[in-house]
Amino acid sequence: MEKAELVEGVDGKSLSSPSAKSSQTYTIQKRLISPATIVLKVADKTSHKCIKLWRPFKNDIYDTVDTNKNNIYTLQGLAFNRQFAPEVYLGIAPIISPFHEYARTITLGTLLSAPTEDDLKANKKYAVVMDFLNQDWRLDQQIRRRSLPTEEDIEFLAKEIAHMHEQARPVSSSYGSLEELSNKWELNKKHLKEALTHPSLERIDKTLIKSLNISASLNTMDNALEIYKKEFLARSLCLKHCHGDLKTNNLWLIPKPLSVSETKQNNAGNDTKLEWKSKRLKVLDCIDFNPLFSYIDPLSDAAMLIMDLEEQLTSLTKTDLPKRCGDAFLKEYLTHTTKNTDTFDKGYLIPIMEFYIAEKAIVCAYVSILSDRRPHLGLRYLLIAQKHINTLSNIIKRQKQATASTERFIIKPAYPRVSASNIFITIAKQGQKHILRTPSTLSRTLS
Repeated sequence: MEKAELVEGVDGKSLSSPSAKSSQTYTIQKRLISPATIVLKVADKTSHKCIKLWRPFKNDIYDTVDTNKNNIYTLQGLAFNRQFAPEVYLGIAPIISPFHEYARTITLGTLLSAPTEDDLKANKKYAVVMDFLNQDWRLDQQIRRRSLPTEEDIEFLAKEIAHMHEQARPVSSSYGSLEELSNKWELNKKHLKEALTHPSLERIDKTLIKSLNISASLNTMDNALEIYKKEFLARSLCLKHCHGDLKTNNLWLIPKPLSVSETKQNNAGNDTKLEWKSKRLKVLDCIDFNPLFSYIDPLSDAAMLIMDLEEQLTSLTKTDLPKRCGDAFLKEYLTHTTKNTDTFDKGYLIPIMEFYIAEKAIVCAYVSILSDRRPHLGLRYLLIAQKHINTLSNIIKRQKQATASTERFIIKPAYPRVSASNIFITIAKQGQKHILRTPSTLSRTLS
């Protein structure tokens, strides 16, 4: 939910870590302030870094008032993020001098590259220290430059995310209980309703907002939780410690350079030209403050990326490319995550995924409105949510129609005093009648 977008690099090269001196002062070049975090772009005479620290804030999502608790978040976030980008996350460092949000400099103590809880001093604020990455490599930036994803790009992305989820640590199914899912959904509904009354929406066409029919949409989501509760409970057996905020601005497709021999071969002996033969995926900025948002179904994690890809592509093209990319990603992803789908028929994944995608779009909508003050972006997310809720609604309607069709079977006793195990089921099918002897015998056709 918190975005660290300050990611300008120096030709993709690994930058030096902070000096081994007792302290290091950095000039702050840029800052990104959100309700619970501050992300700083900093520099000294030799390098650039990204520094992330918590700021005091509390609501029903965040609780970052206590410094010692924040330091635990920092420690855990470092360990988890290093699984996906070890060379980016350099370590943590104490903040030496008093620091305020709009200061021009920040002074850090010695970098702790392999910190433990015992290394943390009570009531001392610590910050995560990261290297910069070239901003051009960030996936959302690539898309905005109209470098639209190819089929190979989608396959690569799906395969890498599937591998990440396969390697993720399993967690207790209690985080996926119906009570937890319901509580999380009620929390999201609450914040969405709050966002819809935010003053920033006064600049938005009221007719457009009204056309979303929010009340009916929320009812559809409520109904889906009830109708598919068995399927959601089955998915609770698949929970993992996931990223939690798997969006395009947290993904980096980094080109992998050719070897020296390959470069010479491609350039007829002139190895001054940089060539690329493949890409590596780096995933940054996981949810590190509340397990409710990261101990989740991997399909829910993937749904966030599918939804965000759709939003990014919808703003660039009027074709069906966003849907085709989402469908292609999910198909490829599922081919690599059979363990995530063996609890029940894969057909049931369709409504589950539609629910997940719609819920993620709703989360991004209210965060965009309430925290980022970007109401137009929030509206775009709501439009995506509406589309998937409509699909979910149609699925539910078809299911109800199928159920109603089976209710045309009229069950009545074959004879006035026949036993309960011998009943007629009259079926309007080819003018025939079928008798079902339950539970021990199969049905046979009567002429």
